[in-house]
Amino acid sequence: MVEPLEVSISDPQSVMVQNEYLSSYKTLLQLLLLFKIFVYFGVFTYALSGVLEAINRNYDLWGRLILAFLSGIGGGTIRDLIIGGDRLPFYYVKDYSYPLGIFIVVLIASIVAGIYPNAYKGEMFKKVKKYSDVFGFSALAVAGAIYAVTANMPWYWVPALAALTCAGGGMLRDIVINQEPATFKGVIYEEAAVMGGLFMVLGLVLANSYEHSSTPVYLTIIFSLVLIVSLRLAIYKFHWEYPKYLGGGSGAAH
Repeated sequence: MVEPLEVSISDPQSVMVQNEYLSSYKTLLQLLLLFKIFVYFGVFTYALSGVLEAINRNYDLWGRLILAFLSGIGGGTIRDLIIGGDRLPFYYVKDYSYPLGIFIVVLIASIVAGIYPNAYKGEMFKKVKKYSDVFGFSALAVAGAIYAVTANMPWYWVPALAALTCAGGGMLRDIVINQEPATFKGVIYEEAAVMGGLFMVLGLVLANSYEHSSTPVYLTIIFSLVLIVSLRLAIYKFHWEYPKYLGGGSGAAH
């Protein structure tokens, strides 16, 4: 048990230390809350892409749930199997909000598709989904990188688990529906997560030089997220893909 910190009012330096500690603690809690919101957003955005694929294929409710779960938490499942330890049992087993949220996404999407069959085919919806995918992808990539770091994995697992977390679920979904993953056919996708993961490794190495402050760590996480978002937006805008001799030019959608 940690003893409460007792500070005398007559000791201004102690009061200043306590205030600085409380300020850092509040900042950390705010960042953790924001981070969890981003993770939820990523999981549920990917679950939506899974259920829309199922609706497009005229799957029943069970099929829609399976594709939504694979898309939303499949990547995190692969990541946690690799990490092991405290990541087991899986996070969605310990926290029911994930499966419950995915179920609600499936239910709402199914109801909307039943009432407005062409709602998800409109240009506005496609644009919203595209940008939601960008931010969901980035949030899950950063989450995967952070979990690799906190699990004390070797540095090269940080970019690898960043990519697996945001792209593994889609690959599992494509296997189930017997479809070749578009990201295997010249589309630049997971590579953005890899770059963000490498940036995080470099940033944390530099942050070790400032052990007296946690600010460099927070900035590293924030800038990693910004980098991944920027790369994904640039890939959409400029249609970047691999050259033909590396599988590019296949016409796969971004």
